[in-house]
Amino acid sequence: MMNEQEAKDILEQLRNGTQQKVLISKDDFMCFRAQLVLQKDREAFVGTADKGGSVTYVYTPQPEEGQSH
Repeated sequence: MMNEQEAKDILEQLRNGTQQKVLISKDDFMCFRAQLVLQKDREAFVGTADKGGSVTYVYTPQPEEGQSH
């Protein structure tokens, strides 16, 4: 089972690009989600549900408000 620090580490790896995507099992989902919702940039973490209850997450940074496109 995933712990709080492992979830934080995974989020940081997605954020900094050392991981392009990560598969979170249904057993680890609640622990991972508890950390995900605390992130300032949580909307940049996009999850896709897979068969069997696992979720694949990727990080897609959002343009900051006021930033020109």
